[in-house]
Amino acid sequence: DATTRRTKFSVLKMADKEAERVARMMSQEDGSSSLVESNSGGSSSDEVLDLAIKNFSPLVSQLGAGGVTGFACGYAAKKIGKAAAFTLGVVFMGVQAAAYKGYIQVDWRKMERDVGFALDQNGDGKLDQKDMELIARKALDIAKFNMPSSAGFTAGLLLGLTRG
Repeated sequence: DATTRRTKFSVLKMADKEAERVARMMSQEDGSSSLVESNSGGSSSDEVLDLAIKNFSPLVSQLGAGGVTGFACGYAAKKIGKAAAFTLGVVFMGVQAAAYKGYIQVDWRKMERDVGFALDQNGDGKLDQKDMELIARKALDIAKFNMPSSAGFTAGLLLGLTRG
């Protein structure tokens, strides 16, 4: 759907920016401004390959490591989320059955207010999409904290969530 396409586009855009940043850093370190300029002397294909490996292996390793850890986190989050939803559903059915039989009295309105208050991230008094976005952002910030390639991590995370 449209949201998924926008998210994928954003991830690809972040990956492009990260690639450009790493390429700029590498060109400043070795003094060459680009792969084409540093290989314009008509060298052999082996030299081009060596130059490409030298220039792009840090980028691939950063995106690779970030992508792998992101995928693992996304995969685990999806599996844990399914298990948590299952557990919550079973607990709810048990509590509701006990309330129906008269063993316990549950004030669902109070529970809804208390849970809503705990999850209300922007303090507007209601639980809505903005609150869910803030929770998701905080979780992503925590997961990618101090990662060398947050673009690779984010792409891997989305892949893990969709494929996990």
